[in-house]
Amino acid sequence: MTVPMNDLLRGFCSHREELLAALVGVAESGWYVQGPEHEAFQREFAGFVGVGHCVGVASGTDALELAIRAVGKGRLGTVLTAANAGGPRPRPPVAPDARSLTPTSTQPIFV
Repeated sequence: MTVPMNDLLRGFCSHREELLAALVGVAESGWYVQGPEHEAFQREFAGFVGVGHCVGVASGTDALELAIRAVGKGRLGTVLTAANAGGPRPRPPVAPDARSLTPTSTQPIFV
């Protein structure tokens, strides 16, 4: 039995019309980065999780680096992170999530 990794097509197909409308809206606005959709997401997600503010970032790696810097650069000895973070890549010198840890002198442990 094959279990597909990261089968994004299945999720897309089940929400196709809504996703296409959102994509067209963003494309027609000219705001591909930041902008009103980004601000709306941050505001709505903050309300959803019950906090005053939310910062939307580009990736899980960015989120991990931001979180580590928020608690104090270098204060963490180790951080556990997903072994498959960043998707499959042919023998990278440093895994994607590890790059966000190395500037902070934090050792990643992949689980």
